Amino acid sequence: MKKRLISLFLLIICGWACFLINCGLFDSDDDDDGSHHDTDITSFSSAVPAWSPDGQWIAIARMLGENWIPCGIYLVRPDGSDLHRIFSFGDGIIIIDICWAPDGEWLAFNAYQEIWKIKPNGDSLTRLTFSSENYTCTWSLSDTLIAFRHSSGDYYSGVWLMDIDGNNSRHFIRLGGHIDFAQGDSLFYEISIGQGVGQMALINTSDSTERVFYTMIAGNPYHAYYDPEISPNGLYVIMSIDEHIRKLTTEGTNLQTLTTKKGEFPHWSPDGNQIVYCEQGDNPHGGVIRIMNSDGTNNHVIVDWHELKPDSLK
Repeated sequence: MKKRLISLFLLIICGWACFLINCGLFDSDDDDDGSHHDTDITSFSSAVPAWSPDGQWIAIARMLGENWIPCGIYLVRPDGSDLHRIFSFGDGIIIIDICWAPDGEWLAFNAYQEIWKIKPNGDSLTRLTFSSENYTCTWSLSDTLIAFRHSSGDYYSGVWLMDIDGNNSRHFIRLGGHIDFAQGDSLFYEISIGQGVGQMALINTSDSTERVFYTMIAGNPYHAYYDPEISPNGLYVIMSIDEHIRKLTTEGTNLQTLTTKKGEFPHWSPDGNQIVYCEQGDNPHGGVIRIMNSDGTNNHVIVDWHELKPDSLK
């Protein structure tokens, strides 16, 4: 059992490392306060939250299982009540991303290097991709498209689009990654343009017109930009930048740090007033789910996996 857990942990670390490298992220030693800041592989975020469109639920893709709390997809109320699991492939099968359909009728997620969808009650599991090496997913606000990252290491690596039933899959942005749908079916993405420089842009999925709004330079001052989420009003993007939740406008201005401790996988509430995210911990089975206001205030825990008891899950 111990060997299996060690192998699983190494698989997760190596898989995420390869994914981040393929997406053109950067390395630096400087944080915004001028202090030394290293990527710490002893800190872990083991769960990806996503707020439902009606605001009633937060879906959580739990990537690592511990004891009686296995990997899988969970739902919880924003106040931390009614936590329950709706689906699992089995402990040790990693689900590394999750998003809602805009009508709240489906959840899309990534597992086995493929994109799937499932009803929020755990019914109607449907596999949408069959080519392997597919990661992350985002559902268009028009309820017509799902975008995902294909990472095959060849010309066809990058952002792909497909219809929500999995049909009409097509290559859209070569080498692009870290994606999120915004208003008008525009798609946020990041791309490396070489020499330690990357860009954030919004591209229209209908006519491919795009607007680059932010340029990332390695070490000036950050090195890693990932887990983007566009605000419901389209004015802001939040993401994990050097393992802290930070926010900037979609004009590329006013970069702010919202967390004092490490966090990843931020997601807006549907009204744009709050943010849910996973705070990193020193245990690979940990990762506390927290909610804060959009300005970083009123930060509080809604799920702490270590404090859960067997009778606390339905």
